[in-house]
Amino acid sequence: MGKWLAAAIVLAFIYPLTVSAQTGYQVLHSFGGQTANDGAVPMATLVSDGTRIYGTTSYGGNYYSGTLFSILPDGSEYTVIYHFGDETDPVGLPTGTLVSDGSVIYGTAAYGGSNAMGAVFSLEDDGTGFAELHSFAAYFGDGALPVGGVTGDGSMLYGTTMMGGSTFPGGTVFSLEPNVSGATVIHDFPDFPADGMMPYAAPILESGVLYGTTVAGPEPSGTPIPPPPDAGVLYSLQTDGVGYTILHTFGTQTDDGEGPIGGLISDGSRIYGTTAYGGEAYYGTVFSLNPDGSDYSILHSFALFTGDGMMPQAALISDSTRLYGTTGYGGSGDYYYGGTLFAMNKNGSDYTILHDFSLQTGDGYGLFFCGLLLLDNTLYGMTTSGGDYDYGVIFSYTLPSPTPTSSATPTPSVTPTPSVTPTPSMTPTPSITPTPSVKPTSAPTVPPTPVPTVSPTPIPVATPIFIVLDSGDFSGDGRADIAVFRPATGLWAVRGLGRIYYGRDGDVPVSGDYTGDGLAKVGIFRPATGLWAIKDLTRIYYGQNGDIPVPGDFSGNGITEIAIFRPSSGLWSIRDGESFHFGREGDLPVPGDYSGAGPADAGIFRPSTGLWAIRNVTRIYFGTAGDRPVPGVYQWYGGAKSGPFRTRIAVFRPATGLWAIRAATRFYFGASDDFGLIGNFSGGPLDEPGIFRSATGLWAIRGVTRTYFGTGGDIPVSR
Repeated sequence: MGKWLAAAIVLAFIYPLTVSAQTGYQVLHSFGGQTANDGAVPMATLVSDGTRIYGTTSYGGNYYSGTLFSILPDGSEYTVIYHFGDETDPVGLPTGTLVSDGSVIYGTAAYGGSNAMGAVFSLEDDGTGFAELHSFAAYFGDGALPVGGVTGDGSMLYGTTMMGGSTFPGGTVFSLEPNVSGATVIHDFPDFPADGMMPYAAPILESGVLYGTTVAGPEPSGTPIPPPPDAGVLYSLQTDGVGYTILHTFGTQTDDGEGPIGGLISDGSRIYGTTAYGGEAYYGTVFSLNPDGSDYSILHSFALFTGDGMMPQAALISDSTRLYGTTGYGGSGDYYYGGTLFAMNKNGSDYTILHDFSLQTGDGYGLFFCGLLLLDNTLYGMTTSGGDYDYGVIFSYTLPSPTPTSSATPTPSVTPTPSVTPTPSMTPTPSITPTPSVKPTSAPTVPPTPVPTVSPTPIPVATPIFIVLDSGDFSGDGRADIAVFRPATGLWAVRGLGRIYYGRDGDVPVSGDYTGDGLAKVGIFRPATGLWAIKDLTRIYYGQNGDIPVPGDFSGNGITEIAIFRPSSGLWSIRDGESFHFGREGDLPVPGDYSGAGPADAGIFRPSTGLWAIRNVTRIYFGTAGDRPVPGVYQWYGGAKSGPFRTRIAVFRPATGLWAIRAATRFYFGASDDFGLIGNFSGGPLDEPGIFRSATGLWAIRGVTRTYFGTGGDIPVSR
């Protein structure tokens, strides 16, 4: 029988970097994931109360929904002081900037809360007194997905949500008086056609005015030089929401930056920031401008192949004369994807890379949304990956000469008042709420993206890859189960069975029957490192960045085997089996039992020409550009079966909803942007065609069922 599902999705690749650490750099802590219930994958900026340093991880901890930790500046006394995701406080995926008033810490979590749309939280610096100050409600004019953290002015908090507001998805700017009132939306994106949308970072407060950015918008029309739709804007507004002004629209000047993911800073006379894209080489920029929007200048354009960094995704920090920042990728290593720590003068001169990050040395790598903290002439920061366990590190970098202890943005203080929990808004249409019921045995990586596959956050350098799944019977009843994997949080949810957290943003689901007991196992392939992690079974490294996992029963013994397809060379490599070359760059792997003999055959579909080539079986043309291959053992009209139980060549055409099964039938089922999927959902010997509509969570299995399970960004893993 055929047991394979292939689905085209977009994921991010993270390539390791080979360099040695420079003088002044030190790893203070390697996150261990499930080791001792440690945190994993930080996507946030550290904060200090003057004695200790505090930060969050987006995953890991007791409930695998993230942690809040503290550590001394010398790296000693690392302590997890709070585990997110407790069933009584189901808030998870903390990201962005924190605020400390010396005893209470404030921040945002992208998911969870009483409305499952994210929340603003507070807790004492010893981890006690956790409170959900506001749970976002999205569909009722409120925001959703607060990934940027908060800014404080001593009495109020300010922040953004990437989604929600009166135009979904548009995003909001909100204000909140801690423990007194819920969040108030002070600006909805987009408010007018030329407005931006989807703000990532929290705004900064300078001289009573809020300044911030959006990562997308405005509409391409309406300006003399229409910007790309994902260029973004830089805006200002009063703290009560009046006086909203666009100071700069990115992408409208020659070699301008685009996509300002990181936050802004101000030194009182100029505003500074970064863009992840744009510039002379399109690898991002550092820019500055006056608070009124005048004198916009590009201070530095990143250029990958010169050993420079690329794609900065965090706010800068500054002392009296220099700017310091990080890049998510780049450096001088073999693959150019470790990231860098850099410094430059405020006028753009004397640009210097202080450190290249490298996985091979046990260093961290991948600085996504992780800003810097400057204390006593030392920079502190975090990476999302790398370290001893590949879950990220906390690092320090001692600057070569004394500089004043300062960040460009004053450390905000917030005076708490007696706690009053806001009354939750109406709960929106349910999706799968990340409240794990089974503690994972291995850490992820998703995703959150939040950074939102749909990743909760913008994910740079996305490369289309193909997912091949082998077996989707998680319950053992002989039927393919309706199930999803949520890369943004690492959630696996099987309808009627339960949910666990296993994996992280960027991982590829590789479910299969790896033991031969008839049950699909939860598993992930991590493109960044070649890691295969099969829950409760094994963790090995097999493959490299750019490989596509193709798990399958290539020996015919009923057991899923670990295998990869390497598009760059056409290599197929089966662990403990043979390796051979079949296919080329641009081909999609479609393994299956096309001969009916039992073992899986290697096969490719070439979208550019419609070619199907099955190794040692056949070579035909079936389909056209834009079609998605959906090979399977199909139920024909009237229940007739053609030939033995073998995989049949078939395509799904999203543009029209056409299903075409070679030598069998053609019918229309589904629509544009649906996932075409197949599986034996009825428990019979043959497969049924179906679709998953991520925009609404709709599952429609032809002739079997229609149900809603999942939400935008989820990947169906039923077969």
